[in-house]
Amino acid sequence: MIRCCIIADDLTGANATGVLLGKLGLHSCTVLKPERLSDEHRSHYDVVTIPTDSRGLPAPEAYRRVHDAVSCLSCDEIQIYNKRIDSTLRGNVGSEIDAMLDALPDTRIAVVVPVFPQAGRIAVGGYLLVNGVLLERTDAAKDPKMPVRTSRVRSIIEAQTKYPVHTIDLETVYQGETAVTGALERIGGDTNAIVVFDAITDADLDVIARAVLKSGIPFISADPGPFTAAVARQLLFDQTNTTVRPQVLMCVGSVTSLTVEQLRHSFEHMDVSAAFLHAEEVIDDEARRNREIDRVTAILRDQASRVLCISSNHLDISRTLDLEQQAKERNTTAEALSTLINRSLAGVAERLLDSVPSLGGVYASGGDITVALCEASGAEGVAVMREIIPLAAEGTLIGGTHDGLRIVSKGGMVGGTDAATVCIRSILERLDALP
Repeated sequence: MIRCCIIADDLTGANATGVLLGKLGLHSCTVLKPERLSDEHRSHYDVVTIPTDSRGLPAPEAYRRVHDAVSCLSCDEIQIYNKRIDSTLRGNVGSEIDAMLDALPDTRIAVVVPVFPQAGRIAVGGYLLVNGVLLERTDAAKDPKMPVRTSRVRSIIEAQTKYPVHTIDLETVYQGETAVTGALERIGGDTNAIVVFDAITDADLDVIARAVLKSGIPFISADPGPFTAAVARQLLFDQTNTTVRPQVLMCVGSVTSLTVEQLRHSFEHMDVSAAFLHAEEVIDDEARRNREIDRVTAILRDQASRVLCISSNHLDISRTLDLEQQAKERNTTAEALSTLINRSLAGVAERLLDSVPSLGGVYASGGDITVALCEASGAEGVAVMREIIPLAAEGTLIGGTHDGLRIVSKGGMVGGTDAATVCIRSILERLDALP
């Protein structure tokens, strides 16, 4: 049964989003002519993606193609409608969003989250950046068919749509699900409208997805794929697979550039939900530390992804806290501040292990984080079992609140780009093999 309808302006984009949803266990197909989709195929696939080949067309023709495609597939069973947009906002973004809104029988908002964190596309202050560069300074500005002249997402869409465009900034997203829900409720859903979000990480996408669903406002998603995957994970997972699959907790304390590459590889090749600890929030008073631990825990507690990731590494070395400078300002040592950060990560891990029964293993990156995890759980140590890769060992915790928990510990400077992925897959394979 079709539960998700994706309309993309080109074939590559259609397939890319289908692959993201496929990682969740949803069956996806790309259909060139939706009117030929048989009832048998409708019953077999969860996701149908339709490329309209409309990126370089005049806006009225692009509108018509999208409107026709949505009208052809629209039915009560579909729970997610997605207008897949280019990750550099080329094409008829606004008019195609209008077409999807107009083709559906009810009033909706279009939730635009134009980011793809794993591909370096983020939105901050209303501006879209590609690998840290403003969109208008990338090759997208030189596109021979649809050059992009500004980095302001709202401006691009407002120039192409007939509907009002609202924005919700990163500060609101960082305040959490309740704040985002409140912002959406103030916008309301009485008339068709477009809401553009800032977002930097996959954890931001999860917050937005939960808030949109919690608001109860009918919506379509408009994004390059990751936000729609976050919505599907929240909305469809329990309906498509009632088996509780073992999960692995990925706890990363290392902030090296190699760790960044290993995190990116894992995010690209596995089903990962991530939340990032803000180190500056945990190095001062205990109240702020506990609030930050609560915030990160809340983001991941109800996630269905096979891998839950907590990290103080924000995938951007420039954002790494200068512990030496912070230590001087606080008349302490960098080692003491590092210990506080690791203990905070371990505090999140302990709360998740206590509240998520499907967590069957832990991957720890950085020797100090492994020590912090043992201390938080009261474990006496680790019973070493085998080597996964050189300098990465698998074992089980000895004693404490999680006696026997499977754990793989790896140094922050150990292994190639795929090292974390290899280690986590090793844990998952063993967990999946358990009776």
